[in-house]
Amino acid sequence: MSNHRYLDFLAKLAVDHAHPGGHVLTEQLVHQLQIKAGDKVLDVGCGTGATLMYLSDQLKAEVTGIDLHPLMVEHAKTRLKNRQRTAKIIQASAEALPFQSERFDAVFSESVTAFTNVAHSVPEYFRVLKNGGRMAAVEMTIEEALDEQQKQLIETVYGVKDVRTEKEWLTLWKQAGFTKIQAYRTNQLRQDEQDAQPSYHFTSKLDEEALDVWLQHIQILQMFQGKLTYRAFTMEKQEQS
Repeated sequence: MSNHRYLDFLAKLAVDHAHPGGHVLTEQLVHQLQIKAGDKVLDVGCGTGATLMYLSDQLKAEVTGIDLHPLMVEHAKTRLKNRQRTAKIIQASAEALPFQSERFDAVFSESVTAFTNVAHSVPEYFRVLKNGGRMAAVEMTIEEALDEQQKQLIETVYGVKDVRTEKEWLTLWKQAGFTKIQAYRTNQLRQDEQDAQPSYHFTSKLDEEALDVWLQHIQILQMFQGKLTYRAFTMEKQEQS
């Protein structure tokens, strides 16, 4: 990724569920993956630890979270400190997951993969999943092709060079080896509009740079309304006979 300004902004503002759909979508995806007590679950780009806490406290899953941003790791560890159930939180890259192959029953990637080199991250998700394991991803998606000026604007704000269509995402997951791939649009998942929004925490680390990125983010959403959206994906790693 060429710049980290947007991820720095999320970390400084300590944004919970920093992905479209918020915690409502997270809960729906958990239901889709049929996660149960004792399952080993990896949260890639765990952020402030909101999803980690839900998986651990509500579902009694054995949860591990990774995030590349040191401030997000700090937020997550603080959030989960002194809780009855614990989760492992590691500073690591989605492009080189520090786990043995076939370790996890489920993998979550909520608004993370688009910010990575997908040639490395997506195969890593597949590698660490057990045979028969399930994955859910929420990713930035375009509804129509963008011109070069539009692509440059998105890269400047988010640091994302390649914004993909639903078809391109589906091809990417399939090429990695995933099967039973499903894509969901916003209107296919019931959501309460208020509950579907990310939550923000104004921390002492919030500065002029972060506020500038926030304003640019809002402008992008307005400018690309109807064009820059997202998809939720679910998929499986086919159990080998």
